[in-house]
Amino acid sequence: QFRITQKRYLPLGAPVPAVQGPWSIPMCFAFDAQGKRGEFCKLITAETQQLDVPVTTCPRWVMPNIDGRSYLRVAYTTTQITALRDEAWDKLSWSERRAVFFDVDAGISDGKVPLQLALSFIPKLLTGNDRFTLGAALDLATGLEWLVPDELRGKYEYWLRTTFSTAATAAGFEPKDSDTLDTEATRKGLIGAVGWTARDPALGAEAVRLAGRYRELPQAMRELVLTIAVGRPLRGLLRV
Repeated sequence: QFRITQKRYLPLGAPVPAVQGPWSIPMCFAFDAQGKRGEFCKLITAETQQLDVPVTTCPRWVMPNIDGRSYLRVAYTTTQITALRDEAWDKLSWSERRAVFFDVDAGISDGKVPLQLALSFIPKLLTGNDRFTLGAALDLATGLEWLVPDELRGKYEYWLRTTFSTAATAAGFEPKDSDTLDTEATRKGLIGAVGWTARDPALGAEAVRLAGRYRELPQAMRELVLTIAVGRPLRGLLRV
């Protein structure tokens, strides 16, 4: 059986509203069915509801948002998140993987998901190589910049370089005929993360080279190229 409990989602520190539900929420579940993927749907109408699952053994993982279509957030436990990452990942679609990460990322803000566990999803997201998964990974990774203490700054920059440099180098500063919409949409974020935030030497040298003819560059990249090229010697002074 699955036991589902619903409650109003609130950011930390937000006042509790008068209306708390319950609501009628259609949910479709993907779950482990003895090593295969099982599915079923149910309308959730009570604050707590017990659901019979069509299996004879306890599922090793459950993802209660098939295709990421439900209008809800899922509060996973650390054990459930780990099972989705390590056991269920190859049985989930990319929309479902993004939905899982959306909920994991939200759990950081709630203080219920360890940051290290959320960061462990980033290499998996990068294999998607599309603007949705790359964008989600970049948002989490670069959002940490001003939270990292000075003594860990070097390790943080090294982690950014080793994690994103391959994708950033492949995208490059300048557009190519072979570019996809995903490449165009993520180029600036990747170059910014690796070339500016992480101070990658190779991308820094390329920015210096391109700065001499910055007017020939796409307008969307000019500011970033000049920022990396001119700002690199002042990088330490620009931190507040």
